Amino acid sequence: MNSKKVPSVYSMLDFKNPEELHRKAVVASEISMLVQSNEWKVSEAAALLKISENEMLSILKGQFEEYQISDLEAYVSNLRYNAIKES
Repeated sequence: MNSKKVPSVYSMLDFKNPEELHRKAVVASEISMLVQSNEWKVSEAAALLKISENEMLSILKGQFEEYQISDLEAYVSNLRYNAIKES
């Protein structure tokens, strides 16, 4: 079995903290999927998370470097909770 770790695009481009950026990208992708699958407008999702629409747009566009991974993960949990609540 091949146990080589495949480098992320962040490490190939010599970003600082490539593993953290990759994790943030995965979580941001999950946020995007939750917004799309629940057919929320960006403004609706932002209101659920108590963040501005501009902040939400930044996350969805991959501009998440300034966010803590714990905050992004909390956003996912909050969106999941609201998706269940609304179903």
